[in-house]
Amino acid sequence: METLIIPLFGSRISPRLDYAEHFQLLSIENRKIVKQESIKIITNNRLERINRIIRMKPDIIICNGLTERCYIELTKSNIKIIPWIQGEIEEALQNYFTGYIHESGQYKFGNKLN
Repeated sequence: METLIIPLFGSRISPRLDYAEHFQLLSIENRKIVKQESIKIITNNRLERINRIIRMKPDIIICNGLTERCYIELTKSNIKIIPWIQGEIEEALQNYFTGYIHESGQYKFGNKLN
């Protein structure tokens, strides 16, 4: 089983992970959602928001934009990041389940390093 987090802005993926207040926490098994929970993180401190995400122990985060600092802190905690994904959450999940989007390496502001 893997745990996935998606930052929300309504029914869409939030434009910025480090500013999002609402998150969808999903437990996935055999490409199916077995548990789904809405989480709200209220803080003006971006580092505190990142630390709260880390404490939820996700395996993967599907998000749109994020700062380099956010990326570094999350990957130091062995969290895989699938960045620069836009649109409806349901569409992103379908694309993840079919393998259309996946974690593919180290990024720096949207450009693959290797």
